[in-house]
Amino acid sequence: LFRSTPEGIRFHCFMKYFSEEMKVAWYQKDSKISSSDRMRIGGTDEYAWLQICEPTERDKGKYKFEIFDAKSSYKRVVDLSGQAFDEAYSEFQRLKQAAFAEKNRGKVVGGLPDVVTIMDGKTLNLTCTVFGNPPPEVSWLKNDRDLELNDHFAVSLDQSTYASLTITGVSSEDSGKYGIYVRNKYGGETVDVTVSVYKHGEEPPEVKQSAPSRPAPAAPAATAEAPKSSPPKPAAQARAAPKPGRPTRK
Repeated sequence: LFRSTPEGIRFHCFMKYFSEEMKVAWYQKDSKISSSDRMRIGGTDEYAWLQICEPTERDKGKYKFEIFDAKSSYKRVVDLSGQAFDEAYSEFQRLKQAAFAEKNRGKVVGGLPDVVTIMDGKTLNLTCTVFGNPPPEVSWLKNDRDLELNDHFAVSLDQSTYASLTITGVSSEDSGKYGIYVRNKYGGETVDVTVSVYKHGEEPPEVKQSAPSRPAPAAPAATAEAPKSSPPKPAAQARAAPKPGRPTRK
């Protein structure tokens, strides 16, 4: 069988009765394939694969997997042409774009705690590192609503990387769930922190973490299987290889 991946198209085959004396080989149109940066070959004693990176029209055609020793040989042929190639190539392009969007979308990459307790009258500074390509826009929320900025609430974004929220002279009214929403054209995420303010002389409260924050991949990372070809001989058996808004981060 073969399937599309963000890198290209991958053939895969599970093997039975494989021994050290046996060898494997991949062929395209009866020409043996050597492993290279574009045509990668790998596997284990139980599993063999061929990865075609950035496939083109010249990669259409029949592919053969062979497992053999001095006495016997077993082959499996798969036809990657016509509709099969068109569908696999289309899915590869979709997965490639989704992977690129996921890699470059706005996200929080560190620094923000899950829970904060602070005595009233103190100043609270929440700081985190954000990433995105292009650089992301950043906004802050309180209890899932946009935070109104004033002398009490101040925000900053330094070098499109270091985001902070400063709450001056905190009081019990400042307790609640705060969030930072980071996004660019490829997507974004919201990361939450629960803040609890206690009075001087009281014991710091035990605060339960709020609901998980919300990462937003630009597209689901699904893969598509190509149609099955004819059943293999006993020595080689192929089988199938082992998701915009503001979703949450676990």
